[in-house]
Amino acid sequence: MARKRLTGIILILMLAAAGIVWTFTNLSLDEGYETAMAYRFLSGDRLVFEMWEPHQTSAFLTAFLMSLFHGVTGTYEGVILFLHACGIVLRGLVAFFIFKVLKTDFTPEVSGCAAAFFFMISPKDLAMPEFSNLQVWFGALCFLFIILYFRKKNMLYLILSALSLCFEIIAYPSCIIVFIPAMLLIRHYADPEDRARALILYTSVCVVAGFLFLSFVRVAAGPGDILEALENILNQEPSHTVSLWGKFLAYFKDLAWITAVVVGIVFIAIKISSRICGKDAAPKRIKRTSILISNGVMLVLFLVNIISAKDRCFYGILFYYLIILGFVLTRELPFTERRVFYTGTYISIAGFAATLLLTDLPIIVSSPYLVLAVALSVIPIGRFYAMDEDPKLRTGIRIAVFAFVFLLFARCIYIRTPLTGREQICSVLNTDLSLIRKGPAKGMITDDFGARKQVDSYDEFRNLIPEGSNVWIVDTLCDNLGYMYGDYMVSAPSVISDPKFVPGFDRYWNNNPRKLPDVVAVSAYEGELSYEVSVKEAFMKWLKEEYRPVRTVYGRFYHYYFRE
Repeated sequence: MARKRLTGIILILMLAAAGIVWTFTNLSLDEGYETAMAYRFLSGDRLVFEMWEPHQTSAFLTAFLMSLFHGVTGTYEGVILFLHACGIVLRGLVAFFIFKVLKTDFTPEVSGCAAAFFFMISPKDLAMPEFSNLQVWFGALCFLFIILYFRKKNMLYLILSALSLCFEIIAYPSCIIVFIPAMLLIRHYADPEDRARALILYTSVCVVAGFLFLSFVRVAAGPGDILEALENILNQEPSHTVSLWGKFLAYFKDLAWITAVVVGIVFIAIKISSRICGKDAAPKRIKRTSILISNGVMLVLFLVNIISAKDRCFYGILFYYLIILGFVLTRELPFTERRVFYTGTYISIAGFAATLLLTDLPIIVSSPYLVLAVALSVIPIGRFYAMDEDPKLRTGIRIAVFAFVFLLFARCIYIRTPLTGREQICSVLNTDLSLIRKGPAKGMITDDFGARKQVDSYDEFRNLIPEGSNVWIVDTLCDNLGYMYGDYMVSAPSVISDPKFVPGFDRYWNNNPRKLPDVVAVSAYEGELSYEVSVKEAFMKWLKEEYRPVRTVYGRFYHYYFRE
């Protein structure tokens, strides 16, 4: 008992340390995108018609938190640190909820490991409640409330699950497909006498909530052609523009090499375990030894990945291995435990598939969206560990699980996401880390270049751009925090702000003439215009021939073009 209590204390301290580090670090361009969407919503921009961001519906929670911060402080300076702290608290609450719900059917070790997995794996290694985190958090709540309904037969939990699914869809619209496995799971596991009522109630809540949300969007958008606006929105995602066939072909190639790696490791492990155990060993013993060897190889690969700090998502191979291993070991599970595993895993896989529908990023990059399924893989692994008759194998499996927890913790502490966007990740040892002392990201720690850009640009914007100006920030890797340097209005259709979509922007300004930019801030470095922007012929032509600035100021990180 004392050993288990000590293990629990160590685990809690690790999670707290990881949460503190994440609160002050990992400042990503995607967070600038999320906060800029929330900022323009709080500034009065209308959904759909004046906001063309594909993920605009996900900004509801960020906008609410930012309004609280601004209401208390009267400024947005330091708001990123506040959002990070809120995100860590929310992530911790969801992880604790996972622990509490699972603890009824499973040991504290299994429940604690599942909660730890969930807490320390983030789709983009971000603390902020942005769309990727919201998707997995609300997906987890959808699963947890369904399990509570199965357990307590209380329809209130079913309503809460349906509402959680609706919020997941708002965070990531393609998650509407999660409705299908949710309904199938209820149909399969609900008591026969309550099944029809449960399905009708779940569907009704989703339909009513969806209708109310669409009505709100329609009112916020005002009169106009919504279909045209939606088409414009879908055209604003510059990184996800491959054909459907090309997307599925890329996914097939990704799955092929991931499968080859996993199967190759398992095959070699089986061969090694056969030699270790001997020819006369029972198949069950060979199987368990091979799993232990496979676990060791995967953990070594994870350790190498952390130390190299070269590929942010390579550890996703371990995720696929754990999920597959979980399915393989489900035969060992009694009905109640199997129901928990299948319910959460299918909901997680459906959410992952929803992510793939709206992206053309490699499957390995999107793998952290499977965090709930990864967390629940400890259920069959834990049962497998508990039933093992060999104390050495039992100890080995237990060590492997806790080693994975420790490596996740090490990754949270060692790996950083820099603000520049030029690198996916970097280590704390090979990067100059600096404290941002001004602007929305005040108090955050990032790379030296990112910190200098924030501080210098904050002063430039406030000295050069009058309060209340319509501002468009242009960059191929856009740092959107600049919109919050002062009381500025976002004049761009989308804060993605990739200038290759300029031809479509004219239509936006024709429909919304009040949004025409007073100032266009174009990315530069040490007085030289960004090469990535300068080669955008359509944008440069628009800037010179249609926008026709009357004054240009060459700053350190931006060139400022003033219309009047």
